[in-house]
Amino acid sequence: MGAAMTGFSDGGAGAALLREHWGLTRVTVSERLQTFPSRFVERIQADQGSFAVKVDQEPGTMVEGSDQVQAGVAALLPRHVPTIIPDRTACLWAIDQGRRITVHEDIDGGHPASDQSTWSRLGTLLARMHALPHAPRAFAIPVAVAADELDRLAGDYPFCEDFRALLPRVRLIDDEPAATIHGEVNLSNVRQRTTGELVLLDWDAAGAGPIALDLGYPLICVFHDEDLTWHGEHARAFYTAYAASRATILPPPEQIFNAALMHAMRYLRFANPAARWTRIRHVIDHERDLVDLLAHTLR
Repeated sequence: MGAAMTGFSDGGAGAALLREHWGLTRVTVSERLQTFPSRFVERIQADQGSFAVKVDQEPGTMVEGSDQVQAGVAALLPRHVPTIIPDRTACLWAIDQGRRITVHEDIDGGHPASDQSTWSRLGTLLARMHALPHAPRAFAIPVAVAADELDRLAGDYPFCEDFRALLPRVRLIDDEPAATIHGEVNLSNVRQRTTGELVLLDWDAAGAGPIALDLGYPLICVFHDEDLTWHGEHARAFYTAYAASRATILPPPEQIFNAALMHAMRYLRFANPAARWTRIRHVIDHERDLVDLLAHTLR
C-alpha cells in the first residue's frame, strides 16, 4: 500500500480527487500514519494546509454511519475528536473505485505518555462522551454478534473448549446502561495536541452501545501486558477519574469484567494467541481483586 496505490501526491488520481472534491492543490504525501489490512491514513500537505486522509479500501457495514457519529461527537467535544473536513458538496466522504476517502484535520502532536495523568484525563474524557445524547447508529460490534464470532473462531485454538466455556459470560453483557461509546480506548487511538488536549482517533465502530464495553476494554487489553505486568496505577487513575466526572448510571463491576473478557478474546488472534490466552487465564485467576478494584474506584 505505497504511494503508487494512493496516488495522493500531485499528478496522481488521488490528488485529482482531492482537488475535485475538496479543492486541495499541490498535494504531497508526507507520512503514513496508520496501516491496517482494510484501511490506511496518510498525512498530506497542500496549498491549503496539512490534513489527514483516511482510505477505507473495503468500507462495508462497519463504517456506514461512523463519520456522522464522529462529526456529531466532535461538535459537542471540540478539540477532543478530529474534525472531518466536508467536501465542496458538504459530504463527509467521497467514493473512488470502491474506496471511501475521508479528509480530517491534521492533529499537531504525537501520542501521549502512558502514565497516570494521561489515563486520568482519558477517564474524564470518556465520562463526558458518555453523557452526550446517544449516537444515531448502534455500536458496530453488538455483543451477540461478537459472541457468535468468538464461537466460530474457537475451533482455531488448541484450548477451544476452555475458550468456549467463557462465551456464556460474554452473552451476559447487558445492553444497558448505554451511551455513545468508542469501543477501543487505547493509546494507539489517542493523540495529544501541542496545546495538551487528548484526541480520540478511530471512530469506525463507534455508536450507541453498552457502557460496559468502553469501561471493560482497557482492563485486560491495556492495563495487563502480555508478560502479565499489571499497570494498576493506570487503571485506578482511569476508573477513578471516570467516576468523578460521570453523569450516567454505571454497569455492575462484574459486567465490566465480562466486557473485558470479550475484548481480550476478540483480540486473541491478532498476535500470539498462546500468550494472550495465558493473559486471560491469569486475569481470571485474579478476577476477585479486579472486580473489587472496579467497585472501589467506580463507586
